[in-house]
Amino acid sequence: MSTRADTGTADITGTRDDRATPARLSRRTGIYRSDLVAVINELAGRGLIERAPDPADRRRNVITITPDGRRHLRQLDKLIATIQDDLLAPLTQPERDQLVRLLARLLDHHARAAPQPTGDPGPRHSAGLSESSR
Repeated sequence: MSTRADTGTADITGTRDDRATPARLSRRTGIYRSDLVAVINELAGRGLIERAPDPADRRRNVITITPDGRRHLRQLDKLIATIQDDLLAPLTQPERDQLVRLLARLLDHHARAAPQPTGDPGPRHSAGLSESSR
């Protein structure tokens, strides 16, 4: 089973080098930008990410996952996979795949239909679904 930490955090950052601006992280995670500041502060305080000026535009910060952050992400991925396996135990793999497709379809439908408040990062896709349940 491949995890997000093994393959990089491109599903979170939207980039191949595990670096992203707060605005990109807000769009990718569905966390309001104003709330994301507190999340970034907490993760940086715990040494899981680093904040640095963007070399291309020094007015912006770039957020990068640290080795400790990658280890923590790997632990969380394992925990999520264990919980999902327990929850979905009665289903076969094809049934699990179908459930994920159906839930994603519902999420996409309702995300498009719901009005987005000002400052909202937009719809979230496949939020919280680990590779083992996809």
